Amino acid sequence: MGQDISNSDDNCPICLELLEENVYQLPCTHKIHRDCFQDLVINGSIQCPICRQSFMNSQNLLVAVQSQSVKSIREQVAQSILQQMPAEEIEENGGREKVLQDLLSEQDD
Repeated sequence: MGQDISNSDDNCPICLELLEENVYQLPCTHKIHRDCFQDLVINGSIQCPICRQSFMNSQNLLVAVQSQSVKSIREQVAQSILQQMPAEEIEENGGREKVLQDLLSEQDD
């Protein structure tokens, strides 16, 4: 699927930060931060953000998703939902931390 690379002089096409550590090379040879790559996969993207070449087949996608911890994925989904909620609704439901805990507990059901 890709390989770990270190000490690149390029910038990540997602976060635009310097690619120095935790760098992942896609099959098309473009480089991206591993965390940015995982965010792409979690959000359903299967294309290089630079050249749009597909970097996943169904087997690779399954492996990438399985490599994420279930807790991490659940927390990211809950955070995403929380970010889309109006501030008034968050306050009415006990504040940010309470709403986040409730969202995470709903995912257990």
